[in-house]
Amino acid sequence: MAAWYGDMKGTGRTSREFLREIAALKRRVRELEELSAGHRKADEEERHSARLSAALEMAGAICHEVNQPLQVITARIYLLSMDNTDDRTREALEMMNDQVHRIGSITRELMGLKRYSNRDYIGTIKIANISGTPEGGPR
Repeated sequence: MAAWYGDMKGTGRTSREFLREIAALKRRVRELEELSAGHRKADEEERHSARLSAALEMAGAICHEVNQPLQVITARIYLLSMDNTDDRTREALEMMNDQVHRIGSITRELMGLKRYSNRDYIGTIKIANISGTPEGGPR
């Protein structure tokens, strides 16, 4: 303590002034740490937003590409059903048409995604929840 006091004598400062300066420095360090944490959080949110945006753009491109062949399949099913009077074939075409419309509904839901959420799939595996329901169940 004597060495510290000796150093203080030449400066004209009191120990109370040093303690105030130390307290001010500690406050400033806390403020800087909080600012740094805020910047890290903002950076992480920006990276998350960029990844989400890229995923949504990819989903949109995939939907567009899937919808093109669906249009052709739908038209062919329609033409085949016009020419065919066989009940069994008509039933099969109707089932195919229903499934094509189901795929179309799925692509429309994908195109409408604005945020990401996931759901349990098998065991510990999770998959993206593209349905409008919180549990991601069947339509």
